[in-house]
Amino acid sequence: MRIPPSKLTEEEAEQLCSRINLVAQGKPRLAETLELECDPKNVPLAQKLFNELLDGQLVVSYSARKEVLVCPPEHSDVFAGVELLPSEIPELQIYLHDDKTESMKGPVSLENFKRELPELVVENTSIWHAGTDRWVSLSEIKDRLLGD
Repeated sequence: MRIPPSKLTEEEAEQLCSRINLVAQGKPRLAETLELECDPKNVPLAQKLFNELLDGQLVVSYSARKEVLVCPPEHSDVFAGVELLPSEIPELQIYLHDDKTESMKGPVSLENFKRELPELVVENTSIWHAGTDRWVSLSEIKDRLLGD
C-alpha cells in the first residue's frame, strides 16, 4: 500500500511560517542572553524556552541582567501595555530543495514561502535559511513546530 504525499493546508502554512520566524528571531537573542557559544538547539535550557515560546507563552529576556523568564499565563496581563520593538534581524530568505527532482529554488521571502507551502510535497522538500546549520526536511520542521 502506498501512502499519498502530504501537503500543508493554508492554515498550517501560516502557523508554520509564524513559528519559523519566531525561532529565527529568537535564536540569536537567546544565544546572546544566555551567552551561548553554540547553537541554542544544543542547550536544554534554550530548547525549553523555545518550547515555551512555541506554546504561546511570553518569554522575557533581560540582556543587560542576563536573565530569561517565562511569564505565567495568569500574569501576562502585566505586559498588556508593553510595546514590542521590531526585530533588528533581516527578513528571512529561504532556499527550497526538491529532494525528488534535485531542483533548488531561492532565495524566497518568508511571505512567498508561506504562499508556496500548500503546493509543496512535505516529504520531498527541504529548506535552508541563514541561522540553520544544514538543510532540514519540511517533514522534520512540520513535526517539530506543529506536532503530528
